[in-house]
Amino acid sequence: MPDIHICYKAGPKCYAVFWSYGEICVFCGCCQAATKERGKARLHYWQELLKDSMNFKYDDPPEIEEIQRRNVASDMRMEKRRIRYYKRYEEVPDGR
Repeated sequence: MPDIHICYKAGPKCYAVFWSYGEICVFCGCCQAATKERGKARLHYWQELLKDSMNFKYDDPPEIEEIQRRNVASDMRMEKRRIRYYKRYEEVPDGR
């Protein structure tokens, strides 16, 4: 049976569960007060998760692989929605 790792929050306001591994704060800025900087930090967080999902390697038995493919596709849809939401915190390029 494969090992399973469950991530917990590093603190009560922790947003970046996958970065903190439930043990330490990595000071990503995702949990700070509602500011533009928090929005940018969360955008970066969701972009990194999407990149990880896109590079996911399937090495499961065939009967589990189909379930895993559906799970990853669902994760990617949610990550893309979050990225669209947090894109508003990106800086507008000069000249616009």
